[in-house]
Amino acid sequence: MLCGGVIVVVVASAGCMLAPDDHLARGAGHRRRIVLPATLALIPHLFTDESARGRATVSWVGTGAAHRCRG
Repeated sequence: MLCGGVIVVVVASAGCMLAPDDHLARGAGHRRRIVLPATLALIPHLFTDESARGRATVSWVGTGAAHRCRG
C-alpha cells in the first residue's frame, strides 16, 4: 500500500507541475493522503520495543500536528 501510494503521489505531483492553472494542481495535490495510513501502519513493524514504538508514534503524530498548524 505504501509503495502504491508513493507511486500515486509521484504521478499526481508530476501532473501538478504540468497543470495549466492552479485549480487543477490543487485537486491533484490531495492524493498524498493515501500514504499517511500506510506510514502509521509501518511503525509496529519497524519498532518492536514498546518504548521505541511509543516514541515513534508520538513523533508521527507530532509531525502531522506541526504540519497541520503550519497551514
